[in-house]
Amino acid sequence: MIIKRKIPLLYDHHNHSFMYAALSGCLSVEGVTDKACAMKIIMGGNEKINIIFGWNNSNYIFNVNDFEKMPPSLICSASFHTIVINSSAKELLKDQHEEIITCMEDSVWIEKNLQKVINFVASLKSCSTEQLKQSNFFLANLGVWKTEDLLLTNEYVISHFEKINQIDRIKFWADLDTYISLSRKNQEKIYGIKIIADGSLGCMSAKLQKPYLNGENGFLLYKDQELYLLFEKIYKIGKPVAVHAIGDAATDQILKVLKKFKQNFSRIPEFRVEHCQFISKENAVLLKELGVSLCMQPNFSIDSFIYTDRLSKEYLSQNNNFRMLIDEAGFVPGDDLLFGSDAMPPGVNPALECALFPSYLSQVLTIDEFVAGYCVKDYNNGHIDVIVDTEKRTVFTDVKLI
Repeated sequence: MIIKRKIPLLYDHHNHSFMYAALSGCLSVEGVTDKACAMKIIMGGNEKINIIFGWNNSNYIFNVNDFEKMPPSLICSASFHTIVINSSAKELLKDQHEEIITCMEDSVWIEKNLQKVINFVASLKSCSTEQLKQSNFFLANLGVWKTEDLLLTNEYVISHFEKINQIDRIKFWADLDTYISLSRKNQEKIYGIKIIADGSLGCMSAKLQKPYLNGENGFLLYKDQELYLLFEKIYKIGKPVAVHAIGDAATDQILKVLKKFKQNFSRIPEFRVEHCQFISKENAVLLKELGVSLCMQPNFSIDSFIYTDRLSKEYLSQNNNFRMLIDEAGFVPGDDLLFGSDAMPPGVNPALECALFPSYLSQVLTIDEFVAGYCVKDYNNGHIDVIVDTEKRTVFTDVKLI
């Protein structure tokens, strides 16, 4: 059956717009599943220090010999939670970035200092206003009109968006330290504060209740009391909170701390859980009762296909359980269930294809649910023509900008 629809442009509620604009001229191995092809791309780099992003370690692993063959290189995983640097690049960077270079192989340190690490990577490449403008134009042609940038790198990012007259198309979130460092004027332009509670599936640091297939469990970045005190600081600032939590153990911890917080303060701040890929029905209902929103990525349903090397069948089937969240726990797309891409990858086509034709029926979203949770509310700046072939399980999209 062929289905044709006209839908609004996207509002990507979880992206890293500026960072990807800054890195837009760097080498990419996104979608490259063959190690030899990836090595060829990397070996062709001719920068003083080559930055490579989009690496998925479920496809291949670089060994010591691979690294030493490369020109000075910094390789980032698709999620940016894993970053590796070869010795020639370390030599060039160690004087100015000693702490980061020294700690780069400590996965716990990386997760706890992810904002600092991302700022470091972004600082290696300047981003002109023209480059940002072109990057936003690229996103628009993928169907993305508005974004929320979940990790502000510095306050100059705000002025960049102001210079290109697109400040109305972005909402900024910052980690607590970055927020405190901003001028009062720019603090007012920050929508909310971002916290990271666990790691990623890519480097098996997302905290699961049951181990990965290799026996690892991931880890939480804060003890319960530490997380509570962070919530309290942000509550006193008066900003909304967004917490990155992929593993079910991370979601359990957030719920536990929020219950205690509500007991002491009678209410909780405006609160979002980012990703929330693995959550039980019991915890989903409790978060709903607390008034917590979820911001999830339909394109992350593909993790149930690409991470069979590390996730049990139980976890593969629990990932992105949208049907339970909507049909049983009562979350409403566009209200307390929002969608974004985390830029892995951005754009309407991969998101809609993953939403309509995922690996598990529990991950399926209807087109109406997708539109409610992922699109702007009008056609003022354009629309997207969608053709769905249900037999071939494919989606064709045509973005029409005004």
